[in-house]
Amino acid sequence: MIQIRDVKKNYDGHDVLDGVDISIPENSVYGIIGKSGAGKSTLVRIAGLLEKPDSGSVIYHEETVSDLSGVALLERRRKNGMIFQNFNLFSSRTAGENVAYPLEISRFPANGIKSRVGELLDLVGIADKRDSPISRLSGGQKQRVAIARALANSPDVLFCDEATSALDPQTTDSILSLIRELQRTMNLTVVMITHQMEVVSRICERVSVLDGGRIVEEGTVHEVFSRPKSPVTREFIAHLMPEELKELPTTTVAGTDKYRLRFTGAVTDQPILSRLLRTFPVEVNILAGTIHQLSGEHMGELVVELSGEEEARTKACAWLSIHGIEVEEYANE
Repeated sequence: MIQIRDVKKNYDGHDVLDGVDISIPENSVYGIIGKSGAGKSTLVRIAGLLEKPDSGSVIYHEETVSDLSGVALLERRRKNGMIFQNFNLFSSRTAGENVAYPLEISRFPANGIKSRVGELLDLVGIADKRDSPISRLSGGQKQRVAIARALANSPDVLFCDEATSALDPQTTDSILSLIRELQRTMNLTVVMITHQMEVVSRICERVSVLDGGRIVEEGTVHEVFSRPKSPVTREFIAHLMPEELKELPTTTVAGTDKYRLRFTGAVTDQPILSRLLRTFPVEVNILAGTIHQLSGEHMGELVVELSGEEEARTKACAWLSIHGIEVEEYANE
């Protein structure tokens, strides 16, 4: 397990991280999501031992590692793999030579480097690109080279800092599938730093939401995004709604309000709206709807107009909440 305890970091009088506490389970895919400027990259550099916190500690397997230095720090860093948004590859080296680099500097047996590089490139699906110059590779291929390089010294933790932000949606899917498969087969702990809700919902098991240098929500992906508590989490979820459904006409009819309804689990198989109409003197007009996949589970979302007397609408919303439906007033995003 990786534990980040009360970590603080200040740059030029600005608190980039302000008392961050996170526990990352071993052998899992953990997401840390936040907007630009939330402190994500600083956090991953501290968690990956590339930078020291001003205060607080980073603990790996009950051992405090944030105060390591010298040879001990270098040895521990070699057990961490890092993948970056812009690949950070050497343009003067071929794909195979890029993968070989960490082996060379860690004094891997020279007669074993060639076979190890071949093994790693085969693992990420580009064995045929071994002698290709980096400039001739696509973005997805470059990221596969970067992943192979990150795995060169057999790490037990893989940090991914916006690893798919520079890729198109189809390539992103293939890279996420690869990372998930590698995590399972190699028993890796993977930490995904991202501003992309799709990344978290696709492969992460647990997630922390970082906002203004603080963790504002934490839990399983399903828990956090099916019942969001903070405004920033609600905003991330809203981005999952198909583009054509995000902006709906403003309600002008008296006695009518718009609501966003979220439902998960067994309630998705129940005729809740039908029961609602039989129980209360209200009318429901469904304006939009979608189904999200959250870490292998479904979460349904509806935007509805609810019409009727104010008291009836209030009671209807309370009844929905009692029956496991998350209800919030809808505002165009």
